[in-house]
Amino acid sequence: SLGSAGQVVKVNSGANALEFGTISSEKAIKQVVFSQTSTRFSSTSDSYVATPITMTITPTSASSKILIWCRMAHATHSDNYPRYKWYRKIGSGSFSALNTEPTNSNGGASLGAYINMRHSPDSNNQYEMQQMTDFFQDTTHNTTSAITYTLYGVRENGGTFYVNTTKHNEDGNTSDYNQVGTSNMMAWEMTV
Repeated sequence: SLGSAGQVVKVNSGANALEFGTISSEKAIKQVVFSQTSTRFSSTSDSYVATPITMTITPTSASSKILIWCRMAHATHSDNYPRYKWYRKIGSGSFSALNTEPTNSNGGASLGAYINMRHSPDSNNQYEMQQMTDFFQDTTHNTTSAITYTLYGVRENGGTFYVNTTKHNEDGNTSDYNQVGTSNMMAWEMTV
């Protein structure tokens, strides 16, 4: 006999016959959200500040995992090597850091993870733009309210860091090697 609507033919639990049944959705992608921005941003802050790399997803289940992917157009100027970390806001709450910076194995302050190469301390890097990518998995949200993820950055050793632009562009130059960019984010809601 035929099974019910929506069922498929699968091997039974004894692995000795075929039967009709439903496909398990234990590890499935529930939704995908995409975000893109060309907003130009620069910072000389010695404290973490929000960049325009941000997006919002509303989970369908409080036990889902959220996987975040980011590709950011990024530049620096002077002897500067910024670091970044993810911040999260649930509903109308406030932003808080999701990932902690590693402890410096040689003592002293924790310096985090630098996600781009360090430029030389001269002015030649005013034209350069790099792509920075990152993956992050959030397994602690425990909500079906809207979640906003934002990448925060902080400079290190002075100088300026840029998103979607360069010092050359921000100085008003119009050369054909003037660098501006677009950054993307994508979030997947995955069942546990």
